[in-house]
Amino acid sequence: MPLQAETVERIHKFMNNGTSLFNAIIDDDGAKYLAKCIQSSSGNSNISCLFLADNRIGDEGARYLAEVLNGFNITEFNVFNNKNIGDVGVGYLAGNLKSATKLERLNLGANNIGAIGAISLAEGLNGSNCQLLSLSCNNIGSNGAKCILEALQYTNIHYLCLESNNIGDSGLGTLQQNSNLSFLDLSYNHIGQAGAKYIANLIQNSTKLRTLWLSNNKLGPAGVRCIAKVLKQNITLEYLDLSGNCVGDDEMRVLGMALRESNVRTLNVSNNKISVDCMAEALKGTNITSVPSNSEKMITVVLTENRKRISAGALMAVGAASIASNTLGRVPIEIQKAIYEFAYSPNYSWRPSATLAISTIEKSRDIQCDFIRKSLSQTGLTLFSWKQARAERCQNKGNPRKKAPNDDGCRVS
Repeated sequence: MPLQAETVERIHKFMNNGTSLFNAIIDDDGAKYLAKCIQSSSGNSNISCLFLADNRIGDEGARYLAEVLNGFNITEFNVFNNKNIGDVGVGYLAGNLKSATKLERLNLGANNIGAIGAISLAEGLNGSNCQLLSLSCNNIGSNGAKCILEALQYTNIHYLCLESNNIGDSGLGTLQQNSNLSFLDLSYNHIGQAGAKYIANLIQNSTKLRTLWLSNNKLGPAGVRCIAKVLKQNITLEYLDLSGNCVGDDEMRVLGMALRESNVRTLNVSNNKISVDCMAEALKGTNITSVPSNSEKMITVVLTENRKRISAGALMAVGAASIASNTLGRVPIEIQKAIYEFAYSPNYSWRPSATLAISTIEKSRDIQCDFIRKSLSQTGLTLFSWKQARAERCQNKGNPRKKAPNDDGCRVS
């Protein structure tokens, strides 16, 4: 079957200027054609990223693409949400990982990979140069997870996403051996109290873990208490997501006590059974500066309690949350002032986000003082919409805020 004209055109544009091949209607035949184009370009190609998310590539297409990982300067390979790459296709890719010395980022999320594919991948990763691995939304199960986690200790991988893989408790037996991980996502994996013990061991022994996503598991009261117990023994963890884990007020109080001796800055415990009053009380005296929440009272309490330690990122997160909740006008005046300060900051990367908060304040009926009114009259930034603010930020990439990849807790799908 001949390739669609749109697919051929997209591939040619990609070869000429590196444009994205996201959702380019590439199937196995398209993958074969793309591989031939790359191979024929030989040393004349500057292609370093193969971003092929949301296409229709299957096992046969993966075989052709695996060939270009070897001998070319591909640093990122992303086939997220192709749905058809299974154990056989991963086997082809795994066979070329060790020789793909430039490859650093590998995203195989949302395909059809099971335990057999995970075992093949684990063998290929051993000795590779890969630093980021995402297998989200597959079905590697407990056996596949065991193999991946065991292999990771012999790799350079520091970012691992295993969200939605039906891992369970037994799949985490070798987790604590992965001391190099700085980001770990184990959300939606049916992890209970037994699995929480493995996670606690990792937290206790790791000197690099900064971001940990455990949302929508089955940790329960005992599992959360187990994790809380070791938080003070970790000095690197900054982002902790325990949302959707049957956490109640009692567990929140235990967490609060532990957080006072930890370095955690962002805590997500949404979709649990925690009262606002308990949450507010538990967070007093902690280092928490960001709590994902739609609660006006929660936002106000957290920001007021931790004003001296609050970061620009936390302020902007509040501004963004307030777009939906329309409550920013009732946030304490010192927080509103801080947002205006960031709007005038020489670090330009914060300004578009700050303008969103300003716009929300401007629309509020509760503008609290002359300082705010004066600022509104002085700035030309108050009419920005979300879309316009993002567009301005994209146009001013010359002065980005320097940070390590994913250091704000954001994850790669």
